[in-house]
Amino acid sequence: MTEFIDLITIIDLKNSECLNSEPSQEITNILKEEEDTNFITSDTDEQLLVNIQFKQKVKVHSIIVRAEGDGTGPQLMKVFQNQFSFGFEEAQSLKPTHKFKLIKRAITEGKLIRFKMVRFSNVGSLHLFFENNLGGGKVTKIKQITVVGVPLETTNISKIQSVEEKK
Repeated sequence: MTEFIDLITIIDLKNSECLNSEPSQEITNILKEEEDTNFITSDTDEQLLVNIQFKQKVKVHSIIVRAEGDGTGPQLMKVFQNQFSFGFEEAQSLKPTHKFKLIKRAITEGKLIRFKMVRFSNVGSLHLFFENNLGGGKVTKIKQITVVGVPLETTNISKIQSVEEKK
């Protein structure tokens, strides 16, 4: 049976980003191994767009979104994958691979939100569009996002033999 892991070590943090977050906040505020006091809040309205790039292809099993129970936590999450360039225009016009309505208990307790792995079996980038929040206010706040899955097998170049070497 496949053992799923936190994919934080396979996330390319330098090429991952959160759009519409407060300018002083970094993606590493929410993409981290352990929960701490850091977070990301939306800037101009309640929407946030998290673009996660991986260092290699992965299978995504589930995600954990952690937030406060004060109404600022995200409610509608649309998930897209493998988009070269992805902004709010694409998030609002393209059909998501998956859509979730988050509930207070799931985000405050850090419950697994399971994906249909068939749809997420060869992922190079993951795009999470948080359209609104639980309280209906202008600010959405996220404390942590954990992506759970498995890295796809990579080719070990040192084990490849040319046709001549095999003879």
